[in-house]
Amino acid sequence: MTENTFPAAYRQEYPSLARVFDESAVVNDSVFTTYLQAKRDERLLITLVEDIFRLLEYSLIPVDSWHDEFDIVIRKGDSTYPIYVTQEGKPSLTALQELTAANTSSTVPHSILVSAAVPTSERTKRVANHDGVRVIDCDELRELVQGAITRLSEPAPSPEPEKRKSSTNSIKTGTKVDHQEGASPQSQVKNHEVPDGVDNPSAPDSTATEKTQLTDSSTSDQPTEIEPDVSESSSFVRSVKSIEDTSQHSSPVMLKISEHLMEDSRRHVFRAKTVDGEPVQLDVWDRHLGEFDWEPDTWYLFEALRGQHWTVDGEAGVTVSTTPHVTVTQRDSLPDSDVTT
Repeated sequence: MTENTFPAAYRQEYPSLARVFDESAVVNDSVFTTYLQAKRDERLLITLVEDIFRLLEYSLIPVDSWHDEFDIVIRKGDSTYPIYVTQEGKPSLTALQELTAANTSSTVPHSILVSAAVPTSERTKRVANHDGVRVIDCDELRELVQGAITRLSEPAPSPEPEKRKSSTNSIKTGTKVDHQEGASPQSQVKNHEVPDGVDNPSAPDSTATEKTQLTDSSTSDQPTEIEPDVSESSSFVRSVKSIEDTSQHSSPVMLKISEHLMEDSRRHVFRAKTVDGEPVQLDVWDRHLGEFDWEPDTWYLFEALRGQHWTVDGEAGVTVSTTPHVTVTQRDSLPDSDVTT
């Protein structure tokens, strides 16, 4: 780096990068790993990833407007990339299911998994890449952070007088990090791995991601939030085959909750079954249902669920998850009404 202090002009704009610099956390892999793990604060990792992609001139879009399962959603041009951030070495099966299911949208070249553990196993990388997921482990994240800090520490080239434009975002007067040309080796991110992998997912090298089409193309439109049609409450879904890959299901889904699998700071995960006795995973997000008093072996009618069919490492299944418009009604028994088979 060319300076002994982080540039003051960028401290407020990229606070997490400044914090990493101040604590000398990018000197080597072990120090960087210790820095991330010692904090045990997932929000620190999320803001660090956000700063990197903002520096790469990606737009951050509200998570609630797309997929609630993810920590960050970025966009450049017509392409959208949902990001799942974890401090664990191996992502859970649920996380891989969510990342894989995101690729059913035609506007999503691939989703991104960022892990603070080092290293992410090669097996995990192969599984994720095959299912359209781009994996960034701790080693690669450090290289990105180091390249970003170096880039911010370099003086921006002075524009020619006739091309000078006023701008509140001085970083844009320099060359973009993900398309550096003629930069010194010190200021380059190794192999441009993440920028190339994000901007050009069809590249033939190891940064490319093979996208697996999981559903019919008719379901691959950008998800939009719609109000549930209460007129359809007289019918409900009873089988897995009738659960759609969609951001919001058109028909209510009848489920019996059989087991509470796990919970974290954001959601509860249940094992449930349809009327026909087929297993599904039910994700109930706290932001949608703050208080969900469930009882085992009890029927619930869910309206406005999101449906996801997934295949991970040869295993297939279905996950249904709540949306901002979800409603749930407990049933003592199956209602005498029409069903969607």
